[in-house]
Amino acid sequence: MRKPPPAHELVRQKWGNQIQALRKRRGLSQHGLATLLATSQSVVSDVESGRYRAMTPELILRICVALDCEPDDICAWPFAITTIAAHNAAGETAA
Repeated sequence: MRKPPPAHELVRQKWGNQIQALRKRRGLSQHGLATLLATSQSVVSDVESGRYRAMTPELILRICVALDCEPDDICAWPFAITTIAAHNAAGETAA
């Protein structure tokens, strides 16, 4: 049986899914969002796929400005807290 991904990876994936959905609702391509963020399309791709490991509050706020949304629209804090708590209870860490 395959081990589930660590909690922090699940949270990054959830945030990435939220960002992708918001971007698409705004009619932006990954390249268009990258231009607004002054970064590359590959960074946006990595963020949306959950592979981007350097997600900072500053980056989340920049994304919010570009997508005209609130941090709670991206971060899904209840999901993050519940997921991390469940994994910690199972003896995993969110390092």
